[in-house]
Amino acid sequence: MEDSALRAYVTTLRQTFHQHPELGFQEFETSRRVREELTSLGLPIQSCCGTGVVAELTGTVPGRRVLLRADMDALPMTEETGLPFASICPGVMHACGHDAHTAMLLGAAKLLAEQREQLKGSVRFLFEPAEEFGGAGLKLIEEGVLEGVDAVFGLHVSGGLPCGKVNVQAGPRMAGCDGFSVTLQGVAGHGSAPHLTVDVIPALAAVLLSLQTVVSREIDPADSAVLSVGTVQAGTASNIIPGEAALTGTLRYFRPEVGQTLRAALERVVQHTASAFRVEHQITWRMGLPPVVNDPAVTAIAARSACAVLGEQALVEDAAAIGSDDFACYLQKVPGVYAFLGISNPEKGITYSCHHPKFDLDEDALSSGSRLHAQFALDYLNAHSN
Repeated sequence: MEDSALRAYVTTLRQTFHQHPELGFQEFETSRRVREELTSLGLPIQSCCGTGVVAELTGTVPGRRVLLRADMDALPMTEETGLPFASICPGVMHACGHDAHTAMLLGAAKLLAEQREQLKGSVRFLFEPAEEFGGAGLKLIEEGVLEGVDAVFGLHVSGGLPCGKVNVQAGPRMAGCDGFSVTLQGVAGHGSAPHLTVDVIPALAAVLLSLQTVVSREIDPADSAVLSVGTVQAGTASNIIPGEAALTGTLRYFRPEVGQTLRAALERVVQHTASAFRVEHQITWRMGLPPVVNDPAVTAIAARSACAVLGEQALVEDAAAIGSDDFACYLQKVPGVYAFLGISNPEKGITYSCHHPKFDLDEDALSSGSRLHAQFALDYLNAHSN
């Protein structure tokens, strides 16, 4: 496929998805368009996890199976880019590049379908819903998307890398993440009579401040870890001492042992601080994600694929990201690699990172992303063909 035709195809798709973003498990129109494109390639498709889509391309020569994955959901944000194809859905925006991920994987499907006769094995295309908040990765695994899969590959756009660069690196690449909620229960009362209450406000403040020392005093400085509190809620009026307060936050880490230490420290700090202030406490843990850890052997193949598509000068090393991704769940089951494609370009004013209301990407990277998906599939299957 000529690069100009691929560029036009993927760019049009990306702009369409960008203009019509949909939140997790609500990707009805996105899913419909994905199925339409895959059907036009003659690929058998099936729905998964509600709005997800799986397609299979089987070559004429038996061999292994590789899975290529893209996520489809947008974020609950108001777009501020001013792009001609900006979101027309109030309060919803593709601010993490999932519109590009979906478009690039469709481009890869088109490229590989043209090479079906040379394909030594099969390629499974997974279009995942609800990556941001829904935890669809685990549900998809339960539904069997990894059955018979020998390797997985994912590609995420990176605002921290210039367009034309790509990071393909073995080992930990994104952090594990656990979410927590802490609720404190006291005794409410009038603001003029605190001695008749059990005040949760000082207890909440003490818990919040004490948690700030967990990472700095209990985690080895050589390890990366973050404990962040994102919401604090208490009270309804200035003259009422509330009977309940709550906070929520996240833990992030690269080594499972560090995650265990963080969880144990948080529970200990909350328990003893609450006791000191005479309040009851409850801790609720939300579904966690493990770290994204790339398999060395599969990463070596992906690195060669990246060099073949973009040139050796495009391959760069980068620090692991503290953000999380449920692609980690796939990597716990099947060896694979998560790569990062540069999309920033200061000359075009494209400098904002993911989850920013002005996030955009250099669309010159899109065709390279499609070719990288396809090249990896070919290289992996060829390397393991009989």
